Amino acid sequence: MYVRPTCSTLFELTEKKSRFLCHIIPCRTRQCADTALAKLQEKFSDARHCCWAMVLGDPQNPESIAWNDDGEPAGTAGKPILNVLHHKNIGDALAVVVRYFGGVKLGAGGLVRAYAGATNQAIELAVFEQVTLCKYLTVAVPYHLEGQVRHWLESEPGSIVTVRHSATVHFEVKLPAAIVTNFERWLSEVSGGQAVFIEIK
Repeated sequence: MYVRPTCSTLFELTEKKSRFLCHIIPCRTRQCADTALAKLQEKFSDARHCCWAMVLGDPQNPESIAWNDDGEPAGTAGKPILNVLHHKNIGDALAVVVRYFGGVKLGAGGLVRAYAGATNQAIELAVFEQVTLCKYLTVAVPYHLEGQVRHWLESEPGSIVTVRHSATVHFEVKLPAAIVTNFERWLSEVSGGQAVFIEIK
């Protein structure tokens, strides 16, 4: 389970006369993130830096991650932004921090704190939704177990997608990833090892 933003959010932080504008943007594809980033780079073309980080999918097992320091010293901007997203368990998101230089150098430590701080503050303002990771399974069981399988699925946070009757009963089911192992263990026990499992995705 992770969280993802439902709408774009902006927060501005001022640190020693430099302005840090953090945008949190919902993005579920790399194309979406690239398009949003290009628009911000064009809008803030007069800024000194446009640093960013992106996490697509579950931050614990991401489909894609990327970050960029955009001219700041290596490791002082994009990676701190990314670390905040990971720490907050945020996925399907692009975080962009635009910096207008105020004439005072912050040093490496100051930059890390400023970029991470702006991102944290923007996240505090953002609206998120929970994402429950699910898996689809196809299971084949003997006919006499059909009722028990239906009852188990109705009593748990899973759902039956389709049912097909042939030599055995084939259920395609959608289950939260966290309870798949419990379902497989239970069905193996009640079927005496006769159940056949196929994980679709």
